[in-house]
Amino acid sequence: MQKAILVHFGEIWLKGRNRVFYINKLISSITEKLNGLDFSIERRFDRIVIYTNELEKAKERLAHVFGISHFEEVEELPTKKEEITRYLINKFKEENIKSVRIEAHRSDKTISFNSIELLNFIKKEAKKINVKLDFKNFEKRIWINMTKDITYIYSNKIKGLGGMPEKTSGKAIILLSGGIDSPVSAFLAMKRGIEPIYLHIHPFNDNKIALENEKIKEMFSLLDSYVSSIKYFIPSYIFQAEAIKAGQYEVIMFKRFLLKVAEKIAKKEGALAIYTGDSLAQVSSQTLQNIYTEGYNIKIPIFRPLIGLDKEEIVSLAKKINTFDISAKPYPDVCSIFARHPKTKSNIEEILALEKSMNFSTIIKESLKRALRVDSSITS
Repeated sequence: MQKAILVHFGEIWLKGRNRVFYINKLISSITEKLNGLDFSIERRFDRIVIYTNELEKAKERLAHVFGISHFEEVEELPTKKEEITRYLINKFKEENIKSVRIEAHRSDKTISFNSIELLNFIKKEAKKINVKLDFKNFEKRIWINMTKDITYIYSNKIKGLGGMPEKTSGKAIILLSGGIDSPVSAFLAMKRGIEPIYLHIHPFNDNKIALENEKIKEMFSLLDSYVSSIKYFIPSYIFQAEAIKAGQYEVIMFKRFLLKVAEKIAKKEGALAIYTGDSLAQVSSQTLQNIYTEGYNIKIPIFRPLIGLDKEEIVSLAKKINTFDISAKPYPDVCSIFARHPKTKSNIEEILALEKSMNFSTIIKESLKRALRVDSSITS
């Protein structure tokens, strides 16, 4: 009998001929996350098995791996009816269990007995010690997963992050502010296999001030615990010097500035999309008309994973992934210093005229000159 961690992947199983690529990527991600622990890892058909004496630490780290459907701490036994039953009877006695729900699954049809035969055998032996197998009313739930030679027994499934293994879908620029929404958007991008390149426009004169800000460091530390990233820091003061010309279009012009800068960085980094934290009609700059205007003539796709969520749903997700408390900390976010009553309906002709009067191409060029690119952790 040996303890291990059994890892299951869900969506990857639908990848057909590309399945091996995604499974190997998942194994690489797990190996990287477990770095520093004493462990070994094996692939067995539709599951991954991890052996380690540091089970709790390993489980904590697996909770940050995209592509895992669920995982569990298991006991490994030989696939023999008598040995499986003997182990369970001892467990019932040790834990003083009187009613139990057991779900058995036979992965290999060459095993000499099926799951029903096993359950009937366990039921017969359990009755001798006054333990009842009950599907509805039970004190404990146990899963038995039988393969040809090894059977895995466990009583607790831990839900994984799901999604695709990290960095399997290509690079994207992720606009990250100091607010609640954009970190949630970043998480959802990473969940779909995006390799993140963050763009943070800040209100400070010096990139190092933003780089060393405790809130920003904490947020990037959390996001990097899922997937390591490249980060761009760019000051907003060049845009702000011309922003007075925009009047009530100030926020809209800033969003357009953000997307155009992101498009330039995407070309440099080989990224194929931009992610934003927009939610339709949440604020005045996110009306359908303004979203259209802001993204007009941007040549790469703009993904908005929060577009159909309300604020309550976004906050719930932020709390679930532990970004909410960080986002709630004070920070002089750039958007907060713009006009308080922006236009809800922008006109593309007016916006294009403003770009000329503000000399947008120069603003973007000079802003990019002042960019700071960070390709490693900013918390070290």
